[in-house]
Parts: sequence; structure tokens; C-alpha cells
Amino acid sequence: MVNDLGAHIASEVSRAEQDYQSVRSRALNLVGVSGGLVALVSGLLAIAAGGPKATVSAGSVWIIAAALVALVACTICALVVNVPGEVTASNVTSLRELVKNDWDDSGWDLQVASLLVDYLESLRINNAHNARWLIASIAFQIAGIALIAVSAVLILVSVH
Repeated sequence: MVNDLGAHIASEVSRAEQDYQSVRSRALNLVGVSGGLVALVSGLLAIAAGGPKATVSAGSVWIIAAALVALVACTICALVVNVPGEVTASNVTSLRELVKNDWDDSGWDLQVASLLVDYLESLRINNAHNARWLIASIAFQIAGIALIAVSAVLILVSVH
């Protein structure tokens, strides 16, 4: 790109691509944490069920169940973020033809900038969509962790 506008457009595309990858990476981190928490809570429940029969209130059982549901919802939302999205891209066959037939033509800075703006728009739409799913995933994870904490307190209070 020859002029400052072209450089600005290219830098915006670069930032949008970084955001796209960052959101996806964060979502995968949430999958790992939620999966670990579900495994931990499930393991603790299995140990508790195998030991001497302790009485756990029905409220605690429902809170634990809600926590597990929230953590599974967190994982699902985070996985949705990583479903491939639609992004405007150049057709490789058309690009080969342009390189072969029109390499020395004038006006390419404008045409390339126009293609980058279309790509940038599709990235931003995709990023906004993924950000909503990421926010939902984070909210479910917070709810799941909070519910686990509440159930732990209720169980401790009922034991003592």
C-alpha cells in the first residue's frame, strides 16, 4: 500500500486478526478450566457417594447440579467460539488469473485496499459474534464456580 490510508487499513486488519485468534484462544482456556472443574466436582461426589452415608441437603444437591450445568454450558459456549466462522476471503483461482493477466495494471493499491476493507468488516462481524459467546461462557463459568462455593459452604454448615 502506497499511502497512509492503505497502511492504516492494513494495521486495522492485523489487529482484527489478532483479536480473532485471541478470543478463540481464551475460549479454549475456558474449556480446559471448566472441564477440570467438572472432573474435580464429579470425583469428589463419587468419593462422597462411596463413603459412609452422609446427609446432604436437597438444596445442596440442586446447587451442585446447577453448578455442573453451568460449567457444561460454559464449555459449550466456549466451543461455539471455535466453530469456523465466515470470513471474506479472496478466491485463489481469481487471484492467480489477476497475477497472470493484470500484474502491471495501475490502480491495484485501491483494489487491494477495498479487498482488505471487506475482509476487515467480516473479521469484525465474526469477532463481535465470538465475543458474545465468550462473554456467555465466562458468565457460566463464574456462576458454576460460585455455585460450587455455595454448595461447599452449605455442606460444611450441615456437617458441623
